[in-house]
Amino acid sequence: MLVLFYLFAPWGIGIHKDSVAYIFAADLLKEGKDASIALRSKWPPFFPFMISFISYFGFSLEESCKIINVSFFGVNIFLGGYIVYRVTQSVISGCIAALLLIISPVFVYAHIMAMSEPLFLFIAFYSYFLLILYLSYPEKKFLLYLSASGIGFATITRYAGLAFIAAGVFSILLFCNKSFIKRFKESIIFGAIAFFPIILWGRMKGTSPHQGYNFHLPGFDKLLEGLKTGSKWIFDLSLWPQFNDTIALIIFFVFVFALTYLYIKQKKNRADNNLSIITVNMFLILAASYIVLVTGFILFKHVNGSLDNRKLLPIFLALYLVVFILFTSNVEKRKMLLMIALIFTSYAATSSFQSFKTFSRLKRQGIGLKSKKWSKSKLIKRITELPKEASIFTNTSSKAIEYISGRKIRSLPSKINKFNSLKKNREISFAKIKKYLSENPSYVVIFDNARIRRFGYKEREIVEALDLIDMEEYADGTIFVPR
Repeated sequence: MLVLFYLFAPWGIGIHKDSVAYIFAADLLKEGKDASIALRSKWPPFFPFMISFISYFGFSLEESCKIINVSFFGVNIFLGGYIVYRVTQSVISGCIAALLLIISPVFVYAHIMAMSEPLFLFIAFYSYFLLILYLSYPEKKFLLYLSASGIGFATITRYAGLAFIAAGVFSILLFCNKSFIKRFKESIIFGAIAFFPIILWGRMKGTSPHQGYNFHLPGFDKLLEGLKTGSKWIFDLSLWPQFNDTIALIIFFVFVFALTYLYIKQKKNRADNNLSIITVNMFLILAASYIVLVTGFILFKHVNGSLDNRKLLPIFLALYLVVFILFTSNVEKRKMLLMIALIFTSYAATSSFQSFKTFSRLKRQGIGLKSKKWSKSKLIKRITELPKEASIFTNTSSKAIEYISGRKIRSLPSKINKFNSLKKNREISFAKIKKYLSENPSYVVIFDNARIRRFGYKEREIVEALDLIDMEEYADGTIFVPR
């Protein structure tokens, strides 16, 4: 299905502003010049390295992203099905788990964007499963080293790998069938190997002086946002938008109750299956570790981005596998089998409906920076026509506009992190830009969309701060020049 999409969808692979950072880094690595800039980026380097490696065989950077995504879409489907089969010894459960991943909108969406998720999911979950196998068969010590090494590479693919390190350390301490001294020693070895790649990369790139940590207590709306994202994995909330919050809370409590009930039943029914029990426990620990990691970023880094499927994808896959293993552990009873059949039929119907909507939207208008909206934008076309010697400033992602237009773009100050954008600092930044505008031929392009209105300064604020006058107005923004 994904291969057919790439062959026939007119707008190609989805490009997010984060995708641009990866592609720029891959280009630097491919050319071999300024490679140190790519390594010093805040974006983990392993995905750009893979893009640049594949591009050496004659593919463009975008085509390399497609190859990675299409390849790991199939590999990750097989991995999910194999883990369920290996743990439950049920071919039927393994096949159903794999088939439902094919139509899962969360899983599909992760593989149609030029992002690090497909590569990360394989490395992280395969390596974590190797650790599960080691704790079930502790005589195979090589599995411990392979797992730690793999999770180390996962961490320099996405920072989410840190949750896998924490979960792995806790799991060794809790479930390793050895003395406490040996468990402690092996947890240290595991942590040291897993942390080594990101520590090495950290020393290579150094620490940016502007990076700071500011405690910020999020409101209840952030928790509700996460619950609504999770609820959409089970039920399409768009059917009754006026009851979104209520439905999300109900689904959450019903899911927790059902998971607890099935967990207790599993321990009774599969008391002799050590692999099944350890796998469920470890994936639950992984989900909890990831929640703690995300909460930490929100509390101390003040991450304003939404808790969408991309951010919560590891939790989705961990709970997805847990649910399949728990359900398979309780299929002996007819009533339970009937309930399972109804739940999975409902999930399959909901997933198919949402995936169909996603593919229809992608077919009609594309996604991200490769969408019809950006490709047909008259404002973007006008930016490409501005004098080459002129500097261009914008209130959205400069790298994204640079990628689309092929022009060098500079960013205006934003208030995405309000703690690092104090009034005095903002005034200094705007004063420097205003001085630059008065001394050099320049244009200021102000785009208008919901996200910019939420996290960026309003058009009026920018115009007043930089003393601008409008030159040309378009449907998606305006070009200004200094007064």
